[in-house]
Amino acid sequence: MRRPQPTPTACGSSPTAASPTASTSPRSTASSTGSARWRGTVPYLPPPSPAWGADTVWRVTIKGLAAARLRFVMTGLAVVLGTAFVAGAMTLGDTLEDGFEDLFTQIAGAADVQVRVDSEADEGAGPPGVDDPAAEREGMPPELLEDVRALDEVAIADGEIEGSAILIGDDGEAIGEFGPPTLAYNVFDEPSLDPAELRDGRWPERDGEIVIDAAAAEGQGWQVGDEVEVVLDGPAETVELVGIFGLGDLDNLAGATVVVLDRETAAERLGTGGDLTAIYANAADGTSPDELTTAVQEAVGDAYEVRTAEDVAAEDQEAIAEFTQIFSYALLVFAGVSLLVGAFLIFNTFSIVLAQRLRELALLRAVGAGRGQLLASVLGEAAILGLGGGALGALAGLGVAAGLQQLLEVIGLELPGSGLVVLPRTAIVAIGVGLVVTLVAALVPARRAVRVPPVAALQEVAVGSSSGRRWPRVALGGLLSVTGAAGLAAGIVGEAGIAVAGGGAVAMILGAAALSSLIARPLAGGLGWPLIATGPHGALARLNAMRSPRRTAATASALMIGLALVGFVGIFAESLRASASDAIERVFAADVILQATTATGVTSAALDEVEALDETRLVAPMRAASLEVAGDDRFVGVMEADELLTVFDLEAVDGEFETFRDGGLLVAESAADDLELAAGDTIAVGLPDGEADVPVATVVDGSGLDVQWLLAQETYGDAGDEAPLGVYVALADGVAGTDGVEAVSAALDGYPQVTVLDRAGLVEQLDEQLGQLVAVVVALLALSVLIALLGITNTLALSVVERVREIGLLRAVGMGRRQVRAMVRGEAGIVSLLGAALGLALGLVFGVAFVEAAEGMGVSRLVVPWTQVAIGLVLAAVAGVVAGALPARRAARLDVLDALHQE
Repeated sequence: MRRPQPTPTACGSSPTAASPTASTSPRSTASSTGSARWRGTVPYLPPPSPAWGADTVWRVTIKGLAAARLRFVMTGLAVVLGTAFVAGAMTLGDTLEDGFEDLFTQIAGAADVQVRVDSEADEGAGPPGVDDPAAEREGMPPELLEDVRALDEVAIADGEIEGSAILIGDDGEAIGEFGPPTLAYNVFDEPSLDPAELRDGRWPERDGEIVIDAAAAEGQGWQVGDEVEVVLDGPAETVELVGIFGLGDLDNLAGATVVVLDRETAAERLGTGGDLTAIYANAADGTSPDELTTAVQEAVGDAYEVRTAEDVAAEDQEAIAEFTQIFSYALLVFAGVSLLVGAFLIFNTFSIVLAQRLRELALLRAVGAGRGQLLASVLGEAAILGLGGGALGALAGLGVAAGLQQLLEVIGLELPGSGLVVLPRTAIVAIGVGLVVTLVAALVPARRAVRVPPVAALQEVAVGSSSGRRWPRVALGGLLSVTGAAGLAAGIVGEAGIAVAGGGAVAMILGAAALSSLIARPLAGGLGWPLIATGPHGALARLNAMRSPRRTAATASALMIGLALVGFVGIFAESLRASASDAIERVFAADVILQATTATGVTSAALDEVEALDETRLVAPMRAASLEVAGDDRFVGVMEADELLTVFDLEAVDGEFETFRDGGLLVAESAADDLELAAGDTIAVGLPDGEADVPVATVVDGSGLDVQWLLAQETYGDAGDEAPLGVYVALADGVAGTDGVEAVSAALDGYPQVTVLDRAGLVEQLDEQLGQLVAVVVALLALSVLIALLGITNTLALSVVERVREIGLLRAVGMGRRQVRAMVRGEAGIVSLLGAALGLALGLVFGVAFVEAAEGMGVSRLVVPWTQVAIGLVLAAVAGVVAGALPARRAARLDVLDALHQE
């Protein structure tokens, strides 16, 4: 007969655990968790001890976090960086909103009421809160000001003549190119009605004298008494700077430049014919704002609109709010990417750390801790990490906001105001986001760890090993991938919107991350194959990257996310560049293109200079108008029909160009498809003379066109005198292209706000603009890539802790410190390459999808920048090696004897 074997116990001193009844109880056997390997051997464990109260759980949480504090440094840093981006985005958005609110309040607050042309007649004429001087407007006769001044309800009143003036910097370039407005107005006879306050000097008194805003003066280093160049109604001229002004405590006017002229010069040279563009009035004593508004409205009539200062500021703020919200949401999208990458780092860290603490958790179970209590303890560690990281992130958000502000200024976007605006909700949101993201990311590894049988943990069965069931992960990954692909398609092809497309992209990324563990082992083996030739340390680096596919995949997935978006942006930008280049060569029949670099457009004086050249035979301006088309405000180009068909070689998709010569609309195919329009249909258009049903003359392939709607000048009429934003020039017969460009450039030497380009120059300009866009996006994604690299460093550092004995054995059998460092760095390079390969492959999928969806908008070619892809892979490998430097150094410095004695 076999000798009875004692039942294993979790604590040998426990008589209860050693009792025969307990060891043979069917109930206790059936209740064992884990695999069949342990069934029948797991002892009875007592229920959670009453001693395990909330205070005990809290003490265990603090001690566990303190014991592993170095292991959580990188994880905490990931939380800090992710929440810092959130806080920075919110701070910058609040700063932008507060700055514009302050600016609009300062502008409108000097007068009780304003009188302008009725807003229905001036609809769409410029950016929010600022009149566009190029937009059509009927002026107000000066006599109207006298009628307002004569009212008993009015204490003082004054009139404004507003137009455009372009300052020329010391570098000879126009200040404010492709940016905010460049405005000019007259000195007020009633200074209290003018929000401008002199900082230095005096107001202009005669032609040849100007006052400018303080931001422009500071940016150029100009002082009162300097001679500066300005463009008014002709070429650049030299004037004297006699004063510098600000608005209340504001010097930065959101990048706008403002020139103040004497009244007579403003009336003669700002293009209003002496008419006023606005009247400002203050109420007499005892007159309420409502009484003043009513009296002034009756005096000026229904052709003009009278509004209080509060209404003007509120309307301007409401108009700009849409822009500030879009701007803030765009930044928060990039912050969300960083948080998603950080979540992978947190997940990986807790998975590894809890696997290393299995014996500790098992002992806690053995002395009476329940699963729920251990789960609360582990999640308590995550909560402390999230709260602390979120709090530090809220502080670091100030630095992120300042950095983002500098980035915007580099690309020409200046924020109004004098400092960052930090609201309490920013800190609350940052801390809350840090807490939630950390808890969610730590939940799965925490539950997995506390479910492992105590005896299995005491025998060091690893959590998260590859032996677990794969099908739930595969099923979840497949479901997310399919659902994400459907959402992406619905968003970019259907009418579901960008939010659905973005959600689909996130789901696809998560699905790819879940499925990546299936291919991590073979991919890591393939990518690491060249390292075998470097020696045993290279072969071991390859095997180390292969032996834990889930860990390798989770680490690589963090890098995959950022590089997937970088790859997508690169592919889409390159495809857009190639498509636009093809369209320019195919569509543009003009030899020379003139572009205005400011909102003033190409002035009539500049057009006269070009038309007078012997080298030109046709000068065709395209004027821009904001018109109501089919119930919505749309950007419409206006040209003479014959001139348009001469300088553009368009392809008719529906209809005939002869019909367009008779007047009507020429519509790009994508816009026609959106509204289901065909040649011969009529559509309601708000023309300067009133709304009219305008026929759709021709539907064209819109590739290469800056606008989707083109209106024949014959239909638009002569009511509009907007300065053109683009002018297309055909050279005379026998004039070479380079000679023509040189002649036009020489003629426009005094107009630095006009850029002269040929077709090649236009393509080069497009390349530069797309390059700036890609650079900004990559800069915004750089934080997520940095977090992913921190994840590689953290994972390898934790892996070194796991492999102390293994590294000691390798050192004992002859591996040198240099080889140990090379082994760890090689593993880091493989993991980084894996993440880059997966990310760029996913970016290719996104790029192809968006290029196909954008075919109707002129993106006709798919171009994959393979050279950039190869460079990206090399840089990823190098970055991975750098990220592995610290863990490699620690591994190489391990003492051999101490390492061999590690359990």
